[in-house]
Amino acid sequence: MENINLSLDIRQDIRTVFKDKRVFSLEYLPESIIYRDKEIRAISPYFISALRGDPLYHTWVFGASGIGKTLCMKSLGASFNDKALKMGINAKYIRISCRNQDVYSVRPTATKVLRNLAMNLSYNISEIKRNWGSDMYVEYIINCLCKRKLKIILVLDDIHLLSVKDINTLLGIFSRIHDLDIEDTRDIDIGVIAVTNKPFLPDELTRDVKSTFGRRIINFLPYNAVQLQDILSERALAGYKPDTCGCGVVAKCAAVGAQEDGDARTAITYLRVAGEIADENNKNKITEEDVDIAEDLIEVEQVTEVLRAQPRHTKILMAGIFAAQKKNKDEYSKINTTVVFKYYELICLRLGYKSLTQRRVSTIISELDELGIVCATTISKGRYGKTREIVPTFSGKAKEKINLQFLQDIGISDQEMDQLSIQI
Repeated sequence: MENINLSLDIRQDIRTVFKDKRVFSLEYLPESIIYRDKEIRAISPYFISALRGDPLYHTWVFGASGIGKTLCMKSLGASFNDKALKMGINAKYIRISCRNQDVYSVRPTATKVLRNLAMNLSYNISEIKRNWGSDMYVEYIINCLCKRKLKIILVLDDIHLLSVKDINTLLGIFSRIHDLDIEDTRDIDIGVIAVTNKPFLPDELTRDVKSTFGRRIINFLPYNAVQLQDILSERALAGYKPDTCGCGVVAKCAAVGAQEDGDARTAITYLRVAGEIADENNKNKITEEDVDIAEDLIEVEQVTEVLRAQPRHTKILMAGIFAAQKKNKDEYSKINTTVVFKYYELICLRLGYKSLTQRRVSTIISELDELGIVCATTISKGRYGKTREIVPTFSGKAKEKINLQFLQDIGISDQEMDQLSIQI
């Protein structure tokens, strides 16, 4: 048999503005976390209690997405585990994200959280069976804690993604661990830090859970534009080569993040994508134009991700809205529901689908409004009744790309849409 030598020619001198791209990843942990001293001081006593051997307590951590909650938890947790190991204390920090616990299921549940915790505590994960119920996982967790006489700080990140029933179940178990029917739980303890962006979540829990878990609250305030600029400047200095990222680029990304409720994660993403765009264009410096392109690109990805799983008729309806705006030659023009329905019916007829009723189409418009894809405003016409004026929440190049994606998904060309528009 003939031997074929395959070689991959990798150029070592490929131009790039990046020095260390890991700096922009979600898993990156900076040496210091700026503008979060107050919050870290408020959380630290819960970790110190475990090192002292004191009883552990529970707390809620509130704050919008991307403002440093998870980052602070990871930083404190890593420091806590190192300190406990050096001091020879049987204590451990464990963080469990409630966002996605099982590759086989989209919806997170209390059972999956318990399974994840059991796997974090086990020395032999083959002992853990997938078909166990919640009671089996709880029993296994308690046995692991008792064998090692272990105290744990358990961070339940994004706990609001669980159902209220599952949250009641988990917090009820962890806050009453010493009331379980077990001979000796004196040497074990669990302190829960429940992280969420829903400040009124505790009010939805049962009275019993609210009483035992407690109502201690630590609030994270959003970053402002100046703070975001300092955070991005640190990331740019660590992640980009010298003289490749100017102050204007950092300021623009910070402004975008400030508009998104002080979301540092979003601002860092814009900064990274702007660098990737500069690399694609073989540039040796990032410009503010790259940030504008990054903004359009990220907006397209966000919208298409939301709409990819939507039913076919939702995509047809959106294509009709785009076509109506295109005919008006004004991307900001508002289209009333009657015109949208006419376009929708024509597209369905062209594709050979049975159109939905106008009432159902009106419901789909409301759903798109809730998703933030369109803005639907109810307008009173006096004795002629009411109608809704609809306009997409995105514009420019992002809108063009999303429209082309819709047309491709439903199987119709841009030229065919223009021909249909002539009939209206």
